[in-house]
Amino acid sequence: MIGGVLNAGVVWWQYPMLTWLAAGCLSAAAYGAWGLFDREILAKAGRANNTDTADALAEMRGLMAVLGTGAAVWAVAGFLRFALGNWH
Repeated sequence: MIGGVLNAGVVWWQYPMLTWLAAGCLSAAAYGAWGLFDREILAKAGRANNTDTADALAEMRGLMAVLGTGAAVWAVAGFLRFALGNWH
């Protein structure tokens, strides 16, 4: 997850024309964050008094799913635009 965020930041900063590649890295980072939140939710499921944190973690997991899906769509659309010469 951290590697994906760092890669996205470096690509976006150094090569602004390759934002689609940065979006792909961000999508991978969101997938990693989603997995970490999911694992933490499962770990807290067996413990007592976990209602507040489990709800917040579930909301964050959903947010990561939306962010990752949006970044993946952006990456695919950007790659197609790049490969096809800006849709000409």
